[in-house]
Amino acid sequence: MSTLERLGLLDDGRAALARATALAARDAGDLFIEVDLEQRGFGERDVAAAIAALEPEAARVERIVARRGASARTIRRLRAKGFAADTLETLIADEQPNELG
Repeated sequence: MSTLERLGLLDDGRAALARATALAARDAGDLFIEVDLEQRGFGERDVAAAIAALEPEAARVERIVARRGASARTIRRLRAKGFAADTLETLIADEQPNELG
């Protein structure tokens, strides 16, 4: 196994980043990504580095809301996809109550 690592054919950091990037592209939040990577056996450092390399969660939320609209349904979906409550609370505070209906 160390030979594969030395040759760059086996790199947990790159694999964790690839998985994290794929999940983020499917609208997953940081918590969802963290749990997924941990369940797949990636180490704490690789998980943290992969998440840190992603677009910030708040920016991903803004992009998703721009695409899907600021509604209660969107907020519920984002919570289910592992976005942080504080990120979503900021979004809710910025929106008009009638928009989130």
